[in-house]
Amino acid sequence: MKSTSPCGLSVAQKAMLMRINIVSTDTPSMRTLIPNDEYGYLVPMYDYKGIVESIKKIHDDASIRNSQREQSLEHMKMFSSDNIAKQLITAIDYCYKKIKE
Repeated sequence: MKSTSPCGLSVAQKAMLMRINIVSTDTPSMRTLIPNDEYGYLVPMYDYKGIVESIKKIHDDASIRNSQREQSLEHMKMFSSDNIAKQLITAIDYCYKKIKE
């Protein structure tokens, strides 16, 4: 299967809110949640060794484990209802002003 659809995105979001470290496949939608290794690990599809190595890093290094949890929890604030509403209002205002021009 070669799909890059956002399967599991909501599961990853819930896990991040529960302070669970993330190891997932590198897809465009997952990069929104995990832009770099400070937030979790994304590995190429079918890279089973990469998955194992990432899990071992999290398991073996408490500083990485704790730092990723804190960073990802902070990052999830960007997806709060209030922030999404503000982004929508900004986009609507922008479009409305463009229409009026």
